Amino acid sequence: MSFTKTLLAGAALCALATAPALAKKAPAIHFVGGAANAHTQIHQKTAAHKVPGGDYTITLTISASGSAAALLGNAVSIYEAAWIDTTNCTEPKNKAKYAKKTKVAKISLDVVTGTVSGCSNTFSFYGPLYTLTKKAKSDAFTGSDSAKKIYGYSVVTAKEDFQLTFY
Repeated sequence: MSFTKTLLAGAALCALATAPALAKKAPAIHFVGGAANAHTQIHQKTAAHKVPGGDYTITLTISASGSAAALLGNAVSIYEAAWIDTTNCTEPKNKAKYAKKTKVAKISLDVVTGTVSGCSNTFSFYGPLYTLTKKAKSDAFTGSDSAKKIYGYSVVTAKEDFQLTFY
């Protein structure tokens, strides 16, 4: 299995495990995984119900494994995400932040565009662009993606914990 497919599978499992816990309480969040040029994508949408006021936070763990030799020196999109109001097909201003580096990698912000089911608009999806700079057995870093004033919430945030294992 390629590293990209492994990452996609890990993100899919995370999204599927998270969805039941969020049912009927979460704003619509869409996840699109893989490299910008990948033919396989993950698309997870939670149930959306307007709940006025306050902040809303979800925590995600994205686990993946892949060949350190294949990744060394190559930038890889781990996954992309965005907060999107699918009722009105609008995208509030998303703010994504990721660790800039770890002991074995450089990380930068990756932005890709795409559509979601039921909307004709093009949206921006944000995620980490990961470049392994030294051989390692594992790596970990954190990130977040937030938006203001969506579905009656003041701020919605996805806290992301990335756990990578290399062979």
